[in-house]
Amino acid sequence: LPTNHGPGVSDDLAGVAVLLEVAKKLAAGPRLSRDVIFAFVSGEEAGLMGSLVFRQFHEWRNRPGVVINLEGKGKANSKEWLVRANSAYGAGAYARFASRPAGFSFSEWIFRALPVGVTDLDIYRRLGYHCMDLVWVHDSYVYHTPDDDINSASPAGLDHEGSNLLSIIRGVAQDSEFPQPVAPSDDPVVGLWNNEFYSDPGMNSKSVYVALFDKYMWFLPVQGARALFVVCAVVAPLASVALVVYIWLAFPQPSGGPALSSVLGGGAADALAGLASVLLGALAAVTMDAALVDRRDPRTWYDNQGLRFALLGVSGVCPALALELWRRGRPGFFGIGDGSGDHPSALGALAVYSLLLASAAPSLPDLGFALFWFVVCAPLGLAAEVAVRSAFAAAARQSDGSFKRVPSSPSSKPDPPPLTSGASLTVLAVRDLVAVGLPTLLQVPQVFNLVSVLSYILDSMDMGIGNGALCGIVSSLAILVFLPVLRRLSLRLLRINLVLTTMAWLFFVIKCAMAPTNVKWYCYFDSTC
Repeated sequence: LPTNHGPGVSDDLAGVAVLLEVAKKLAAGPRLSRDVIFAFVSGEEAGLMGSLVFRQFHEWRNRPGVVINLEGKGKANSKEWLVRANSAYGAGAYARFASRPAGFSFSEWIFRALPVGVTDLDIYRRLGYHCMDLVWVHDSYVYHTPDDDINSASPAGLDHEGSNLLSIIRGVAQDSEFPQPVAPSDDPVVGLWNNEFYSDPGMNSKSVYVALFDKYMWFLPVQGARALFVVCAVVAPLASVALVVYIWLAFPQPSGGPALSSVLGGGAADALAGLASVLLGALAAVTMDAALVDRRDPRTWYDNQGLRFALLGVSGVCPALALELWRRGRPGFFGIGDGSGDHPSALGALAVYSLLLASAAPSLPDLGFALFWFVVCAPLGLAAEVAVRSAFAAAARQSDGSFKRVPSSPSSKPDPPPLTSGASLTVLAVRDLVAVGLPTLLQVPQVFNLVSVLSYILDSMDMGIGNGALCGIVSSLAILVFLPVLRRLSLRLLRINLVLTTMAWLFFVIKCAMAPTNVKWYCYFDSTC
């Protein structure tokens, strides 16, 4: 039904469709151990009216133990996310029972830290229910606009939410560990009877979770996550240094290459340079956001959000590339083009990520999963390099015996290098696959979705300039991960890379300056056309 906010297909006609289909499936299936209540409430945008009536007057208001709220903050054409829960049972039940889980507990922190708004779930929370908020978050620019029409929904999006909801209901209804209601000691708003919901503290499941491969969800109590992240932030760098030392002592290195002490010193220098590139990238992106993006009508970016991300992301990358090019010409810089510069850059990037992970663990453990995979996979990549080098060494000894282990002195370098160019490429490719490709596959989609959603929240709060810092930090951190790959480029290729990146940046500047405001959105709400 059309409202003053537009057709409202994703918020929340699509949720109604999912509820009807799930109810039909449950009615046709085996009887469950517990009752399931389907509550279709209206008047949310006008002040949570339907859920308030349920809380105050309905005879079933004290029966539920768990509530699953279906919401729309974007298009109903992709995965719905678990964006928040108010108890460990709520988040854990989603992790255990959802057939295709999607979510990242950092979204809970966003709802706690920023005044995002309230939903019907905030009413049910006060009754002591264990709550889950399932929300479509993709393409948030359609939220409460005329663009939220039938084209915003797709069979795939409805099926994702419906299949998850069906499996969660069946799992919770049959759960032998069905919980007692949430106590006021666990959530201070339980039992409150006023209507000042905007002053309620944000929900806190006291857990950390992240989805993997659209099939699994890793769930940890918050104290366990903190301990895990601190241990990894300490152990991973130590293990990586030990592996680098082993590689340089146990396997022949290129003739004329640097000493092991120079490699370790280069790692420390790369760590400092990595921190500098992150700060410079954030500063550059914030400057561009203030100078160009944030000066435009925020409605401009509802139809051009990808363009905005491209500009701010490239703005964050350029300083890192420029800093790398400047460092190439400095005295004592080594390893360009022959692969021996990989280890310092890998150690430097790991040091930056480990420092950020250890800093986040005490106060912001939800952010830890955005850094955790890169920290863990770095020593795994070096271990894979050891395994491949050992395999080539064994093959060479069996063939002609020319591949010899060197003495313990790192200065003893055989000539010619024992690995052929093809073997060297294989070693590097395997390490990059584990240390770069695997964490990118695991975490980048989650981070990208959260950046996308958070950007719209910042805009709605007139904090659009925060997108500059957000995109600049994310893009410059990404460059750190790929620095070992860039380190293999010759000086000429690196210059070409920087020129092409700068040209792309100029292109995005021009496109952003010429981007038209979303006229349809503007006319619809301001009635000036």
